[in-house]
Amino acid sequence: MFKFVNKRLRNRKGFTLIELIVVIAILGILAAIAIPRLAGFSRSAEVRATESNHRILVSAAQMYKGETGSWPD
Repeated sequence: MFKFVNKRLRNRKGFTLIELIVVIAILGILAAIAIPRLAGFSRSAEVRATESNHRILVSAAQMYKGETGSWPD
């Protein structure tokens, strides 16, 4: 009976602790590389949005000046 239990435990499929630790380490390294790059994309998108908002405000101020003859307060 013990031989049957021992054989059954040896035939179990799964990951060893070492394999799991290696995979977690690799994921950590990839995250350490990817996160700063993604933050850079976010920053450049924020800059583009700010530039777009600036152009809209300048255009609105120029239209106001054209209609009223003076710059907005």
